[in-house]
Amino acid sequence: MELNNTDESILEELDQERCTPRYLAEELSRSRAYINQRLTHLRDEEYVERVSRGLYRRAESAESKTATPEQIEICGVDVG
Repeated sequence: MELNNTDESILEELDQERCTPRYLAEELSRSRAYINQRLTHLRDEEYVERVSRGLYRRAESAESKTATPEQIEICGVDVG
């Protein structure tokens, strides 16, 4: 699968932290519908995982399995 510029940008954001489609749409200046379409495509191709409803992260790899909780942040979600 060839990734487009938006796919690459989504993956860059998800390399940093877990994100919601709303946050990604705002950060990347794209519609939520388009971001959801791309996330579905990236999920089908196993580039990303849906953590819970409306929350995505980069698919786990050997490196990310060793991440500590302090290294994992959530973007676009008010946790406090």
